Amino acid sequence: MTCGEMQVDFGQADFRIIGVRTCMHNLVCAFPFSNAGLAHVFYGETAECVCEGLSAVFEHIGGVPRKIVFDNATGVGRKICGVISTSELFSAFAAHYGFFYAFCSPHAGHEKGSVENKVGAMRRSLFVPIPQFDNVRRYNERLLDMSMRHSDKAHYRKGESQLALFEEDCFALSPLPDSRFSAVSYTKHKADKYGNVVLDDRHRYSADPAYANCRLIVGAGAFDVDIYDSEGAHIVTHERGWGDKPTESIDPVSQLALLCRKPGG
Repeated sequence: MTCGEMQVDFGQADFRIIGVRTCMHNLVCAFPFSNAGLAHVFYGETAECVCEGLSAVFEHIGGVPRKIVFDNATGVGRKICGVISTSELFSAFAAHYGFFYAFCSPHAGHEKGSVENKVGAMRRSLFVPIPQFDNVRRYNERLLDMSMRHSDKAHYRKGESQLALFEEDCFALSPLPDSRFSAVSYTKHKADKYGNVVLDDRHRYSADPAYANCRLIVGAGAFDVDIYDSEGAHIVTHERGWGDKPTESIDPVSQLALLCRKPGG
């Protein structure tokens, strides 16, 4: 186990968000040398979520791991028959931060045993009883500090303090780049006759009736969806929809002009 190397995997746990019990995906970043770990919570396991979580972890620890090992099922890419393919967003993310990455072979959990153990340990320590909060992003800020306090104990094998060993991990990190990576995927969509666009075949977002049947640019992040006109001017921001069931995000202000023309609509 080399100082500064990190392993990444997802786990799941239940949370109460504004009183509603919700199954969330917790991104766990483990450092095998020190056995320290950090977590971030998301609604999904997309490349946007992984890149957003890793950016937050990098900033929290003040550097970038030289090597990161990913589970083969994460949203950033996978290894099939020895060939690694990654998403366009993750490829840009890795180039921005300059780290080497690798993926586990399918059904080879031993290749990332440290993070698999850390996923279970952090779920039992941090997410039991069920956490309650109103804002996921603010909770994630607290969760990074909570994660480090969870590592304030002796190493299971070395007997030394995990936090002291983690300092050695931090010494081996590469410096952060001057700017933070924007973990947003941009795609072009044609709005329907009401000025709405659909992502993932089930999540509908309103732009403005004035943009009916127009080509729009949609930026999907870990938490938000931004809609721009064809020239790149920002139109509206919506909270991103998740899950297998259809969702609809409507901006009431954008519908006023249409309602004035069609009061019974």
